[in-house]
Amino acid sequence: MSTCIVGIDLGGTNLKAGIVDTDGRILYSLSIKTNSNADPQTISNQILELIAETIQSAQIEESDVAGIGLGS
Repeated sequence: MSTCIVGIDLGGTNLKAGIVDTDGRILYSLSIKTNSNADPQTISNQILELIAETIQSAQIEESDVAGIGLGS
């Protein structure tokens, strides 16, 4: 696998993650429900878990990830 980027969208109802290649093609995406009543630490942990799950599900190596972007 070549270099890729993980994108995170933190929304009020859903937390989404996607992996794109350097040409902007979506290689894999995943969405889970946001726990909007949770404290910031819980949300941060949820984001980290989603990133790990997305990388694993896409069957790429962490070393292939050049960066992570987050939008809220």
